[in-house]
Amino acid sequence: MTFLLTNWRMLAAAVLACLLCATLGYCEGRRAGMAAADVAIQRANVKALERNAAASEKASAERVSDAEEVIQIKKELEDAVAQIPDSVPDAHAVALGCERLRRAGRDTSSIPACSGH
Repeated sequence: MTFLLTNWRMLAAAVLACLLCATLGYCEGRRAGMAAADVAIQRANVKALERNAAASEKASAERVSDAEEVIQIKKELEDAVAQIPDSVPDAHAVALGCERLRRAGRDTSSIPACSGH
């Protein structure tokens, strides 16, 4: 008991030092944990940006491919239209066209090609 009475200041200082060390250790651990969380967020952002860049690049390549395909289809259509003869359509095609106009409710009496059908 005399030890406690004579050395109470040293014991109090030791307890305070332990409390201070524990508090500082807790704060340092928390700071390290938050830094690790920040690093994880930054890594996730970098991965998201990389995926976005890859998707944008792929979409750009697909747009170029689609544009080339559209140009090819237009060229084929122009070639097909150019091969259509400029002659008068046959009687069957005229009759079919007149019949379609009549079914659509159009008056075909004023169309010379439909007057005989």
